[in-house]
Amino acid sequence: MEKDLQNIKILIVENSEDARKFYLDLLKKYNFNVYEASNAKEGIESYKKNLPDIIITDIIMPEMSGFELIAKVKQINKNTSIIIISAFESIEILHQAIDLEVCKFIKKPIHWDKLLNAIEMLSKDIKSKKLIKFQKNLIEKQKKILENRVENEIEKNQEKESLMFQQSRYAQMGEMLSMIAHQWRQPLNAISASAMNIEIENSFGELTEESIESNIKFIHNQIQNMSNIINDFMNFFKVEKESLEFTITSLMKGIEDLIGAQFRSRGIELILNFKEDITLNSYKKEIIHILINLIINSRDAFDDMDIKKNKIVTLNFKDKRDTFEIAIIDNAGGIDENIIDRIFEPYFTTKEQGKGTGIGLYMTRSIIEKNLSGEISVRNIDSKNGKGVCFIVEIPKG
Repeated sequence: MEKDLQNIKILIVENSEDARKFYLDLLKKYNFNVYEASNAKEGIESYKKNLPDIIITDIIMPEMSGFELIAKVKQINKNTSIIIISAFESIEILHQAIDLEVCKFIKKPIHWDKLLNAIEMLSKDIKSKKLIKFQKNLIEKQKKILENRVENEIEKNQEKESLMFQQSRYAQMGEMLSMIAHQWRQPLNAISASAMNIEIENSFGELTEESIESNIKFIHNQIQNMSNIINDFMNFFKVEKESLEFTITSLMKGIEDLIGAQFRSRGIELILNFKEDITLNSYKKEIIHILINLIINSRDAFDDMDIKKNKIVTLNFKDKRDTFEIAIIDNAGGIDENIIDRIFEPYFTTKEQGKGTGIGLYMTRSIIEKNLSGEISVRNIDSKNGKGVCFIVEIPKG
């Protein structure tokens, strides 16, 4: 067992004192932080007090079943890892375990190496998630440090511009971590379901070589999908040195690959309108960058206005003689007319303290004007979808 997994906290919920003692002695040999409970009610209290990373529980217990315990725990933290150890096994029980997103089902009498392997696998996954959270917090701390430095040196325009650009990149990296989490959720769930399917078929003696090959191929495809997602995000941050030709379709695919999953999970509909697939010669990543900034601005506006339904962001593309126009329209209520002329100013934000840096729209305008030789404007509108804001971006075709 790897040393860096030893600080994982584990809660044992088992009404048999002998079995509970055996689990405790076994896990303490590997220096896990172990807590115990003799029934489900005690288990819930121990969980609230100690917040363990993994729960190992039986199903059949007096007063409250293991499934009831799991359901209550999932209400508190749906990401808690669960291992069931039980002498009872049926299709109904296994399906209930899947519905409750149980990570591992081990039938009694158990092989201790199988239990330790399951704990080690879950511990590594928990460590990875904690590392991502740590990195995200580190990025947030770096953002605050940069904000303080920029405030102290606001009069030095060149340095201010450089720091603001770095700050924008850190903020975008935070967004990207969140987007990767959304993009990975589906393939991770698919891999988990495939693994559970193998377990079910194996437990009933129905596992065939064809089924194994099919599931392994499916899992490999999901892993490749996750690898492609990482590549998409890494490519997004590479600097473009030269302009290139690209179509509107490829431009929107780049945006969809980066933010599509997150927007769908938030119930935001992204509508694209263009008559023909126009070809541009420009800096594709810069255009994706500014469009994502504007689309995320709409997403945050929906959150600020606490809008739950009918959330729509529309992108209208219009081909002009020498330029190309993109209108980004939402129905998030619009911007106060008293401040709408100031939203592109550095450090001006309409968001609550701590929720916005006030540089997103400033950097967007800077990229459009300096890097793309274009223009951006904003106005409030009242469309068929409701009141909102419309940003117009106009850039040369190249």
